[in-house]
Amino acid sequence: MKEELNTLKNSVQQIVKGCERFKKQREFFNMKVEEKLLETGTKEVIIAEDSYDAAKTVCVDCNGLHKKITKIREEHPKYGNRRIKDLVIAEITSDHAENLYKSQTNFLEEIIDNYFLYESCGFFKLLKLENELETLGNEVTNATDAILDESKQAAKKVGSTFVNVVKPYGEVAKSQLNDAGVAAKKAVNKGSQKLKKFFEGIEEKTK
Repeated sequence: MKEELNTLKNSVQQIVKGCERFKKQREFFNMKVEEKLLETGTKEVIIAEDSYDAAKTVCVDCNGLHKKITKIREEHPKYGNRRIKDLVIAEITSDHAENLYKSQTNFLEEIIDNYFLYESCGFFKLLKLENELETLGNEVTNATDAILDESKQAAKKVGSTFVNVVKPYGEVAKSQLNDAGVAAKKAVNKGSQKLKKFFEGIEEKTK
């Protein structure tokens, strides 16, 4: 149990440090995005709490966009963002030619521009850190539940042991009760008289 608790403690410390690091990196990411927006004249399409949340919508929730860009890069590693953007737009407009209007095409271009901007500011590295923290948090939660369950089982065993000791109280010498009281005093009650009454109460219930 001691080893498990130490492991749990170390994991919690890692999470605390990781959360502090993530918070700082998130603020830095938002600052970088703001600088890039001013430099390029680009506007953020998604209105969110901050640029990181907006980036998650564009780069993660628009899963089809990320897959298309990744696929083109794998097939054409020498292509730059401009060429990739044209191919993505051509593919999407081809798939939805009947329902895609000029205004939607402009919106699509802005979305892709936002994607590349967030990517250049380190979005995917930051997302990886957040995912790692979430995974570690789940592991700690599962470990905590397991340890608590184990502790409950241990408590039940200890409880049944005490009952077995006091159940034959009427048949054993009074000193045996006192010995049991001394042994358990620190864990149950510092007052020996209260402890004795506690055991006597159990004895009455288990006759």
